[in-house]
Amino acid sequence: MKLRKSILQTTTQAADGESGTDVILESISDGVFTVDDDWRVKSFNRAAEEITGIAREEAFGKRCWEVFRASVCEDQCALRHTMETGKPVVNRSCYIIDSKGQRIPISVSTGLLRAKDGTVSGGVETFRDLTLVEELRKELEGRFQIGNMVTRSPAMRPILEVLPALAGSSSTVLLQGETGTGKEVLAHMVTTKHAESTVEEQFVLRTIGRIHTPFLEAAGTPVQSSMAKGARGTVQIFPEYAKGLSDLEGFERIWLVYWFDRAVPDRLTVKPYLDDRLHGVFATRAPCRPNRLGISCVQLIEIKGNILEVADVDVLDGTPLLDIKPYCPRFDLFEVSRSGWVDEAPPGDRVADDRFSQPAQKKG
Repeated sequence: MKLRKSILQTTTQAADGESGTDVILESISDGVFTVDDDWRVKSFNRAAEEITGIAREEAFGKRCWEVFRASVCEDQCALRHTMETGKPVVNRSCYIIDSKGQRIPISVSTGLLRAKDGTVSGGVETFRDLTLVEELRKELEGRFQIGNMVTRSPAMRPILEVLPALAGSSSTVLLQGETGTGKEVLAHMVTTKHAESTVEEQFVLRTIGRIHTPFLEAAGTPVQSSMAKGARGTVQIFPEYAKGLSDLEGFERIWLVYWFDRAVPDRLTVKPYLDDRLHGVFATRAPCRPNRLGISCVQLIEIKGNILEVADVDVLDGTPLLDIKPYCPRFDLFEVSRSGWVDEAPPGDRVADDRFSQPAQKKG
């Protein structure tokens, strides 16, 4: 705690830049970045690069929320609170999405950035990677999870550990036990994982990139591209597939094909966002499908190397990208006389809630 306060005080007093401060910032394990009064990143230390996976050269000049994609950026920004009230934030827990789309638990502290004459010239934020702390906490709690099953029983752990290998084999399994001991749950898991392993042997999808957007959770995310109102994002194509982007810049809109990686298990009937009645999942675009494929028709703004800048995005940040196809009115635009139950849906744009999202795991 004292070290982090010292870092904030040292950085606060060093808006003009001092070599001693630079040495300190490059030596500590906490990530540190500063912004000017327009929220653009002015400094980004070595630890910040390592935790976020983003090089400082890429971060410089961008607004902080484009680089530091945290769960609090949209409505509970710690740095904005400090800039508006002058009060520091100390050790607020949240998480970020790194450059690989991984969720990293962190704690953040913020302070004002002042020049030598005392005027406020921006803000400073330090953040600490809590991944090891979270892993230790779970280990101390004695929790072990596989699939949807969680246990604290030492006797159950070896049974759950062997389930994936068991499910992937062709062996016959006999589960014995009294009613209420959980054998039905175990049987369901074995059969489900066996079906998953069989599908994987026959059909494999390769992720070709990641979609990055301002939307860190389902609640508040537009439900269709046509309702996204210019929401901006980027599509990162893995280098081995970048050659496939040749000639794509000539198209104004593109189809993104992706995987709903945070959807609840599949359901065959759902209540979509545009209606309160149940419909078959294949008559909707709900994400909880047997195969969790999603499509969005976004506007292509620019291509820079293997990065696509897009608009009208309605996708969660970090979503795995499976394919890109050009939108062509000649092929994709049809005149129709009916659109099923959607014709009766009330007009107006919609945003998502959490009805189709995996609930966050509870602590303890």
